[in-house]
Amino acid sequence: MREENEYIEIEFHSIEEKKYNAIFVKKLYEKINAERKDILYKLNIENARKVKINLYDNKEMFLNDIASFYNEYDIPDYCRGTIQKGEIFFLVNTKLDANNFIYELELRKIVHEYIHILYAEYIANINERITWLDEGIALNLSKEKGKFIKERFPILKSNIKEIDLNELKHENGTFVTENINGYDVSFLTVKYLIETLSRDDFNKIIRNHQEIIKIRKKHLDKCNELF
Repeated sequence: MREENEYIEIEFHSIEEKKYNAIFVKKLYEKINAERKDILYKLNIENARKVKINLYDNKEMFLNDIASFYNEYDIPDYCRGTIQKGEIFFLVNTKLDANNFIYELELRKIVHEYIHILYAEYIANINERITWLDEGIALNLSKEKGKFIKERFPILKSNIKEIDLNELKHENGTFVTENINGYDVSFLTVKYLIETLSRDDFNKIIRNHQEIIKIRKKHLDKCNELF
């Protein structure tokens, strides 16, 4: 099962051909093509290379294909998607009803992974990845989180002053813990930047490695006040 054009290539790796998988590929293909132009505009990217997306419905097959990439640290238990060697690998939940909003969320999670590629190649470039910035941009521009409602994130309200954004990393196991959800923190911080800066200023600061790593507790406090 495959869909392809000059911007995107989607292939579903499965033990057997399934109608569900073929429909999912088609819907994902349509979504990325519909939203790609707006995402590139918001990130001030004039053009972007073609990206391949590998989808799976079998966890063992998914883990086997990505295992060779994880030599320095263990694959996190929560991992269902990863970017490796410029391609996307994603384990799809094929038990979702296509009419359910969670199905739409599943599609948006893959758009999220596509935005990670844009961050790595057109924003971070040769600089070290800043995890909270990368995740925050992907969460906001994929529309995965939707409208922010402060009361839904009690962790942010209770521990926000203790968080050092730059210490939150997948590799050291600090990004998602019993006390902190790094996805929520990253989403909130980047949402603050998007809503308080012009498009030009936002794009300048996210490409300024030295300036962006200075955004720590003081900006988290401002985020909490704003939202």
